[in-house]
Amino acid sequence: MDSSSPKLPLLLFNMALVLIAIGAGWFIFNSSLDNVSGEYFSSGEKLGNMRLSLKKNAHDLTGLLDYADGTTLELVPEYSSLQANNSLQLTFEVPKSQLRRYRPHHITFKGNYADNTISGTIEDLGGIYPTTFQRNPFASVIRNFIH
Repeated sequence: MDSSSPKLPLLLFNMALVLIAIGAGWFIFNSSLDNVSGEYFSSGEKLGNMRLSLKKNAHDLTGLLDYADGTTLELVPEYSSLQANNSLQLTFEVPKSQLRRYRPHHITFKGNYADNTISGTIEDLGGIYPTTFQRNPFASVIRNFIH
């Protein structure tokens, strides 16, 4: 194709559109991973597999914890916080609507958020367990767009 072809401007325009779309996608992907919001997974010998789902809106935290014993616990915002130095305190309880099916259960997580990892300890009635949650970036991006 020579430079006098009438298709050349259309081709250059299409290439620019593709590059803009790729750049916008990359920007959206990275900006959705900037804060603590996202999907995290943990597996360990003592507690087993767990899934932590967090959402941060301004100063409010919401979330769910699929605990190792099979219960899904809700984050209690009044007792949960994310400090400026990325230290976390998260408190989870069985939702009131599920108390007929499950016994009351209260869990507190204390730790830090850094480099797409939340590490700390879970305090449960059975003891204190060191835990590390690793972020799943693709699940986090999808969750941030759905919710």
